[in-house]
Amino acid sequence: MSNHGYVRSSATTIRLFTPAILLPEQTVLASSQSSSPEHRLLIALLADAIYCFHHAANARLARDAERWLMYDQHPGPFSFDAVCFFLGLNACAVRSRLRTQRLTRRAINAIS
Repeated sequence: MSNHGYVRSSATTIRLFTPAILLPEQTVLASSQSSSPEHRLLIALLADAIYCFHHAANARLARDAERWLMYDQHPGPFSFDAVCFFLGLNACAVRSRLRTQRLTRRAINAIS
């Protein structure tokens, strides 16, 4: 599942997971795959989970999103690791980035 980059798919996921420094092969978009309905579905699934992880007002929804994003170890086509694999994302890097964003938001909220 290891992929040598954060992103190799669509513009939506590039904006969500762009690291500070990109290698040339990390900027190449998958041309035919990025417009398929299945690809768009997986992007929507991941985007919704990330939104719920950061912004859900419903505690259960936020917990479910966190469980899927951070602790999902189940095999299957819609597991977090499988979705990241199909989108060309490094699941460990995505999890790390989400944790960092959450800690940053908590620190900012604590100061405010």
